[in-house]
Amino acid sequence: MARLEETMSQILAQETSSTDHVRIEHGLPSNSAFLTLTFNKRVRDRLLKKVRELSGRLGASHRILGKKALFFWGRDGLCFYSHPELAPRGLFCKPGNFFQSNLRQNRALVEIVTSMVEKTGSRNIIEFFCGSGNLSIPIARKGFNIKAFEIDRKAVKSARRNANRNGCGDRAVFYEANLFKIGTTPPGNSRADTVVLDPPRAGAKRLCGIMKRISRASVIYVSCDPMTLKRDVKILEEQGFSLVSLQPIDMFPQTYHMETVALLVARNPLHTGGSKK
Repeated sequence: MARLEETMSQILAQETSSTDHVRIEHGLPSNSAFLTLTFNKRVRDRLLKKVRELSGRLGASHRILGKKALFFWGRDGLCFYSHPELAPRGLFCKPGNFFQSNLRQNRALVEIVTSMVEKTGSRNIIEFFCGSGNLSIPIARKGFNIKAFEIDRKAVKSARRNANRNGCGDRAVFYEANLFKIGTTPPGNSRADTVVLDPPRAGAKRLCGIMKRISRASVIYVSCDPMTLKRDVKILEEQGFSLVSLQPIDMFPQTYHMETVALLVARNPLHTGGSKK
């Protein structure tokens, strides 16, 4: 990474007028990394020469996408999670897909959520905003059946590959769905014992508003914004759920941002079967 930063500084010092922003993504120790330069004009002529120069000096492959220059190391994408039991062959995503930036704390997050799922005594799980399978696949590896929904088509494709890679493609099924434009019917007309929510900062207001039609027993809500979490918990309480625990995770040290895992249980739960098999 030091070499990357040094070379970047040298090249960008000459191109500050053309460079709009820089994105660096680095996975777990698999030597996989992606560097994306976004310019304020299409890459051609002089910029193309600079891109090729930078690629050679970094020892990276490169691809041009309009106003973007993508440099990459490794073929499988970015490994954002691995675990000998829950993801023995690693979870990968493509550059630009969302994943938790603090990889060490993400391990703690996965452990907390999978532990909560086990304690609910549930059998079938639904996850909304599943990304590339960060929570869904470890849950499936624990022996649960899970349906997972995500708006990002590329992330859904990564999640399916990750499930098959880790031997749980039969228990973890992924669907593309716009979870911000749902009506009064649950996506896929699905019901489950437990619902896992991991929305972006905007929260999951619409989904929470129909949660009694989706979850029979409990909701596990992973939030990166305390204000939208407060709003959505209130909606879930109106839907018949009670907040029983909150677990903060310092995902972004030395900032005021905090990841929080909330567990809510139905005040009048329907029978869940009590088995995950």
